[in-house]
Amino acid sequence: MKPKLLLRSTLAAALLPLVAVSVASPLHAAEPADVDTRLKLLEARWDRMEAELAAIRGLIERNQGAVPAPAAESLAAVSETVNALGDDLEAIRGDVTTQGQALLAAGAARQRDIAISAYGAVNASKRSGRDSLIDAESFEMVLSGQPHEQISFFSEIEFERAASVGAERGGEVLVEQSYVDMALTDSLSLRGGVILVPFGNNEADHYAPLRDVIYRPLSSRLIAPTDWTDNGFGLVGHREFEQNWQLDWEAYLIAGLDDQIGFNGLRGARQGFGEDNNNDKAFAGHLTLRNSDDLSVGLGIYTGAYDNAGDHQLSGWGVDFNWRHEGWKFAGEYLDMRAERADAEADAANMRGGYARAGYDVNRWFSRNWSGEYFPDARLSLIYEFNYVSIEDLTSPTLLVGRERKHVLGWRYEPDHSWILKVNREWSDASGRPLLNGDADGWAMGVGFVF
Repeated sequence: MKPKLLLRSTLAAALLPLVAVSVASPLHAAEPADVDTRLKLLEARWDRMEAELAAIRGLIERNQGAVPAPAAESLAAVSETVNALGDDLEAIRGDVTTQGQALLAAGAARQRDIAISAYGAVNASKRSGRDSLIDAESFEMVLSGQPHEQISFFSEIEFERAASVGAERGGEVLVEQSYVDMALTDSLSLRGGVILVPFGNNEADHYAPLRDVIYRPLSSRLIAPTDWTDNGFGLVGHREFEQNWQLDWEAYLIAGLDDQIGFNGLRGARQGFGEDNNNDKAFAGHLTLRNSDDLSVGLGIYTGAYDNAGDHQLSGWGVDFNWRHEGWKFAGEYLDMRAERADAEADAANMRGGYARAGYDVNRWFSRNWSGEYFPDARLSLIYEFNYVSIEDLTSPTLLVGRERKHVLGWRYEPDHSWILKVNREWSDASGRPLLNGDADGWAMGVGFVF
């Protein structure tokens, strides 16, 4: 082959890879890992081009008489272009590195961002023998974030009944939860702060708009209040099993309940934050076995001294469950608490009860567009709930017992996950001392929102 043709073919072979890379998709359109791979490929081709150009220079030097002068000038121009491309390539790599650092910084900043959400409920009710009432039950603000990959926090602040702090219109502002988690392993974390005590079916009953009925079950008010919070430290974790099974657990040391245990059960025994009437710390724990999002079964325990001297124990256990199956949804709990009396010869005061709730999505019987084009995933559910509680008054020397039952039948309309309308009809009856509703029946309507 003639030197001139050899030079042309060699230059073409050297330049084609560079042209191919140059017309490829822009670097900024690819994923970071892909960009780095392509840059390394481009650098390798550029190194080969420099080696081939060096070979061509050697060929020209060996064939000075046979190679026309314009070819040498063209080679010099190509060499200058290649050098410029090398500089550009180095600049691009610097830009990519800078952009990568910026993306990492932006990711870290987003990780430190605080997520804000809110939920609330407003209800209207009319019970027999009582005036009708419109009640803005609660507005709650939820703050959460993860300032570090091993550290996260969660806070829930309640503005109950449109609270006006410092005025005469009632209500309260309350920190229902506020804790920070430090991950010790992938499945175990240390938690400290204001804890929602894990006793009862908090998963189904704590968040008012998401509860299938308007008012809390009797057991969730008198035995294990759904807003039962306390200061404490503990461990939370989980373990996954085969076939979508997982075991979750929570275990805390908390201040515990005090001796204000009466005909209203344990509701009045919640202590103020930062207070403890004895030197004994209570223990509260909960195990939940769950299968994906369809089934969960929980076991809760509580034990701790409740009197000022720390001599008498309040202890108990509870089971709870939640189950979804096609259009059905079931939930319930059973709680049993015992408070030792000051008289060692007397029987402990017992507080026990629970509920069972069932619901069915009747919208499954309707056509796909039954709720209009704006709400294609709307749900209309028919709900039934049965409640029963039995409370022995710890303060009563005659062992006065109050028992109450409640039936609830209702509709729950959810056009979108952020807005819920509920209508309930309640029937109550009591024996002994009335606890909450007595024999009053009533209607209630509520609107809940979650944003």
